[in-house]
Amino acid sequence: MLKQAVLHIAKVPFMGKAIGTIFRYFWWVIPVKKVYNSKDSIAFYHPKPSYKNHIVIVPKRAIANLQQLASEEFQEYFVMLLRTVKKIYAAHPEYRDSFVLVANGGKRQEVSQVHFHMFTDYDVVNAKWEFHRVIPAAESGQITNEYCKDILQNIELLNKEFSIVKKGYSLVYQYEKKTGDTAISAFHIVAGKKLSY
Repeated sequence: MLKQAVLHIAKVPFMGKAIGTIFRYFWWVIPVKKVYNSKDSIAFYHPKPSYKNHIVIVPKRAIANLQQLASEEFQEYFVMLLRTVKKIYAAHPEYRDSFVLVANGGKRQEVSQVHFHMFTDYDVVNAKWEFHRVIPAAESGQITNEYCKDILQNIELLNKEFSIVKKGYSLVYQYEKKTGDTAISAFHIVAGKKLSY
């Protein structure tokens, strides 16, 4: 019951800055089952999961949305969040064969604090969307500041051209291990309505 009340309060639009502050200074009182915790981020099992192995990863800083995350002040948090994903992946075998990482933006974002959902057994990107852009994984496989900056700038450019914030969009990273050490991974930006599978 307490988890449901906290989730409901988190969805109130003006609560974003308060949520970021709570995660930064009072993370230890949040009534969730934690998966990972560092000075910069926290990951926990979603209080009301929609997918298998559904966790939420949140920076311990008040960052309202992906557009703000793209600013010079906060870009380092995107790199840090992706490194957090790697640590979760390494420590939890349920994510080793495949997982999806999603951050919602625009009218699709329900909580005014940037956060990422990580889960398994669900394919977000193979549906037909009004808008779909693929951003290949970094050639070296390394998470660099420049690569992250490029991903976030894609959102800004696509918004100028296609108004994806108004339509609602998701930044999606999909990872799938193939045979041996071979893996397929890429970032996708999907926007608008899901038309069909």
